[in-house]
Amino acid sequence: MLDKDSDVSRIVDRLFEKGLLSRKENPDDRRQKSVEITTKGLVLLDKMFNCEQKADTLLKNLSMDEVKQLNYLIDKIRENKE
Repeated sequence: MLDKDSDVSRIVDRLFEKGLLSRKENPDDRRQKSVEITTKGLVLLDKMFNCEQKADTLLKNLSMDEVKQLNYLIDKIRENKE
């Protein structure tokens, strides 16, 4: 979801292809779809949550200025990647 150029439909398509969510078409209006997270998606969310908690623990002693500097550097790395 961090991809700046993606729209919701493409994101949902990618999550569906990876088995992280299911989707059902509305029989009355094919433009509408219901999406639901799968068990595989919930497992991944749990792993992500645990990872986020570990990162928070590692970064909790940074000052606000250091956090801003870190964000700046991460953004700079992402720009190089694109």
